Amino acid sequence: MSSFIVRDPDGAADEPAADAEAQDEVSSMAGDDNDEAFIDPSDVIEEYDVGDEPPPADDSDDELLQAEGAAADGAPPPPDQSSATFSGHGDVVYCIAVNPAKPTQFLTGGGDDRGFLWTLSADGDVSQCHELGGHTDTVGSVAFSCDGALAATGGYDGRVQIWDSATGALKFCLEGPDDVEWATWHPKGAVVLAGGGDGSVWMWLAATGECMRVFAGHEGRVNAGAFTSSGKAVVTGGEDGSVRVWAPKSGECRHAFKGHGFHEGPVTCLAVHPDPEQAHLVLSGSEDGTARLVHAQTKRVLATFVHSANVAAAAAAAGAATSGDGADGGDDAMEAEASFSVEAVGFCAVRPWCATGGADGNLKIWDLQSGLCRHTCRHPAGIWDLQSGLCRHTCRHPAGVTRLRWHPRLPTLYTACADGALRAWDALSGACARTYTGHRDMALDLDLYVSEGSTGWIAAASDDGTAKVFNIEVDAPPAPAAAVPALRSTVPQRTAPARTGCGGSAQPPRGARQHGD
Repeated sequence: MSSFIVRDPDGAADEPAADAEAQDEVSSMAGDDNDEAFIDPSDVIEEYDVGDEPPPADDSDDELLQAEGAAADGAPPPPDQSSATFSGHGDVVYCIAVNPAKPTQFLTGGGDDRGFLWTLSADGDVSQCHELGGHTDTVGSVAFSCDGALAATGGYDGRVQIWDSATGALKFCLEGPDDVEWATWHPKGAVVLAGGGDGSVWMWLAATGECMRVFAGHEGRVNAGAFTSSGKAVVTGGEDGSVRVWAPKSGECRHAFKGHGFHEGPVTCLAVHPDPEQAHLVLSGSEDGTARLVHAQTKRVLATFVHSANVAAAAAAAGAATSGDGADGGDDAMEAEASFSVEAVGFCAVRPWCATGGADGNLKIWDLQSGLCRHTCRHPAGIWDLQSGLCRHTCRHPAGVTRLRWHPRLPTLYTACADGALRAWDALSGACARTYTGHRDMALDLDLYVSEGSTGWIAAASDDGTAKVFNIEVDAPPAPAAAVPALRSTVPQRTAPARTGCGGSAQPPRGARQHGD
C-alpha cells in the first residue's frame, strides 16, 4: 500500500535546495514517480496511509512548549496577594461591582452567560452565592442600584435582568436593544439605563419594569453612557464618534458633540464629574487617541487632551503598507489606531484633575490649568487639571490600562492592566504606590470600596476566569488644598498634548467587549 511520510521539521531533508541547479539534480536522482524514495529512518516521525488525514494537532504540545519556555526564563508567576478569590464562573469574568450598601457583596458577569451575587465572610470565604441565570449570551455589564437593594445584569442577548440583591430572586427581565453593551443606574433612584449595539439607549423604571424612554440617534453601537451626577441629564458615547446629551423626561437630544474639532474615531469610554455642582462636566475617550472635556449645559468643548500623539502617524503608516487591493492595509490601519485607543477616563473628586488610561500602556495625569503633561508613569492613565487643561502626570504600565477608579477622598487612583496586575498611583507625584498581583491573565474590570475609617478593597474581574478581592491601605486624607473655582464654559478650548517621550507599548485587543460564543 502506498503511503506518505511526515518528516522531522528539524531534519536536513526539509531544507530548501540552495539554487535551481540543486533542485534539478534532486529531481533527476528521484527518477520517475514509481521509484522508491530512500529516507533515513531517523527522519521519520509518523507514517500514514494515502487518503488518511493526519490527526489534529495536540494543544498539549503547545502548552508544554510554553511551560518549558517559562521554566527556561526562570520567572515564577507573581504571588497571589488577594484576600479572596471567586471561581464560580466557567469562562472569562468581564465585569464586577461592589454593593455600595453592603460592601462585602459582589456582582459579577462572565462569558459563561451567567451572573453571580456572592458575599464574603469575615475570614474571606464565600459565605453566600446566588447564580443569576436566564441570559443566553455573555453577561458583559453589571451594576448595583444606588441603595444596593437591586442588581442589574446586561447581556449580549439584548436583556437587562433586575435582581433582588438580598435573595438573588429575579424581579424583571427587560428587553430592548439588540445587545446590551453597558448598563447603569440613576444616582438617586431605581431607574436603569442601558445602551445597545443597534444605536439605541433604553431607560426603565426598575420598580415596575416599565420602559420610560428610548433614546435614538447614534449611528452604530453605543459604547458608553451614564446619568450625570445630578441625575438631570443622560450622556452617551458611540461608535459614530459622537457624545450626545439627552433630556431624560422627554427623550430629546439636547446636543450632539460630533464632526470637525471632535473625535475622529469611536468613543470608547465616558465619565461624569462626581460633584453634583459640576455635573455638567463630561469626559470622553476615543480610539483616535484623545480625550475631550465638554460642558453638557453650554454645549461647548472645553479641552482636547492628546493622550496618544502617535495615533494618526501610526494609522497612516499602516494604511500605506497596503498590498494587492489594499484590504490588508486597511485592517492594519484600524489595528494601529486601536493600539493607541483611550480605554478609561475619570475625574478626581478632591482636586481639579482628570485621568486618561490608554491601550498604549500610559496612565496620564494632566494639569488642566496649564494643559501640559507633567509626568509619565509606567502604565496607562492620565490625570488632568480641570482648571488649566494641563496633564499633571503620565503613568505607564507594561501593558494597556483597561479600567481606572479614583479614590473618593484622596488624589490616588487605581488601575487594572492587561498584564493582570492592579496598581495604586499617587497623582501628586506620578509614582506607583503599590502593585497588586494574583490574576494570571488580563484584568478586565475593577471596582473600589473605601470605608469612612481605614479599610477598603479593590474587586477585579479577569480573563483568567476568576474575580479577586485585594485589601488596600487607606491613609488619612491630606490637608485640603486652597479652593479652586469651578471650571466654567468661559474657559477657552485648548489642546493639551502629551510631552515628548510619553509613548508606551502596544496593547492586546479589548477583551471586555468581545461577545461570547
